[in-house]
Amino acid sequence: MQLKLPARAAVIAIATSMQEDRLRNSTKPSNRDSLGLFQQRPSQGWGTPEQVTDPTYASKAFYGRLVKIPNWQTMPLTQAAQAVQKSGHPDAYAQWEQVATRLVTALRQKAASCSPASGSELGKAILAQATKWIGLPYQYGGGDQRGPSAGQNSLGTGERGFDCSGLTVYAVYKATGGKVLLPRTSQLQFQDRRFKHIPYNQLQVGDLVFWPGSNGTAAAPGHVGIYAGSGRFFNAPSTGSKLRFDSMAPGTNRYRTFIAGVRITT
Repeated sequence: MQLKLPARAAVIAIATSMQEDRLRNSTKPSNRDSLGLFQQRPSQGWGTPEQVTDPTYASKAFYGRLVKIPNWQTMPLTQAAQAVQKSGHPDAYAQWEQVATRLVTALRQKAASCSPASGSELGKAILAQATKWIGLPYQYGGGDQRGPSAGQNSLGTGERGFDCSGLTVYAVYKATGGKVLLPRTSQLQFQDRRFKHIPYNQLQVGDLVFWPGSNGTAAAPGHVGIYAGSGRFFNAPSTGSKLRFDSMAPGTNRYRTFIAGVRITT
């Protein structure tokens, strides 16, 4: 939708990703150097490993090649996908066309019925800097203003990732152009006197949102995320999970245990 492409483009992309990696953003090569949502290969000119595992970059790269194919909108999905992917199993894309069509239809209807989430340009930039890492693994102690890291590598995988406060340090630092470097822990971020505390009913996109977590209190929270609007937030949840959106809508445990938000300003 941001690229002003017809729905058919999204159907082709989702069906392709379903076949290539079941819509997962793989950060470890499964076949030679294939990575990300579309199993794009850096050695074949798709970009660096960091780029092709960025869902926004990977999607734009896919669409960029798709729209260069003559008559891509009217040709069978398998032919359009194959022209981009050069797969060894071109007919396999067809099995995902119906589910991809239903998904795109539902998402476009939902987008049309939603009012735009309120928030400043800075708040939206903070959320955007965080969500480009969706699907990256949680790593305790992982990440800082420079990006993800292995941290203390809780599960011994060696993968780079973020913990909850490492993610917010990175997102705020990047969104502010390096002007705001948050303290490293959720407790100190919440207690940072530079910023105003925000109640639930005044939250805007990009506000940091806090909970006691498993090892904190209302005065010294142990978990932080980034508000995404419509009762949702983006976060690095816990060991064994991946960066994702979760609900904090009324009726959820996150709503009941929510402490307050923090609005970042420069």
